[in-house]
Amino acid sequence: MLLTNDAAKHFKKYISENNSIGIKISMQKKGCSGYSYTTELVRKVPQNCTTHKIKNIDIFLDNTFNFHLENLTIDYQKNQLNNKIIYKHSKELGKCGCGESITFSRGLIKNNE
Repeated sequence: MLLTNDAAKHFKKYISENNSIGIKISMQKKGCSGYSYTTELVRKVPQNCTTHKIKNIDIFLDNTFNFHLENLTIDYQKNQLNNKIIYKHSKELGKCGCGESITFSRGLIKNNE
């Protein structure tokens, strides 16, 4: 997993402002393409997660989707209209039109259904 410098800066500020210990990253069935990434603040070490220290941030990856999260790059983009977290994965087959959900090949996701 990779965090860009902009994403790391955003997460550090977000964690600090909310008295949290890190960020949990997971996936859920959602949207027209099938799956969506989720990011949430955590105040204690979550169960069923692998801990990674990335750019001095504790990142907790949901073990259920570990294979899909290991190759993930997270960026943070800020512009005049909005701010958003951008997820990029080398094994994505596609995204829905609004960018909310992604598709993986059937073989990559079948164990998590």
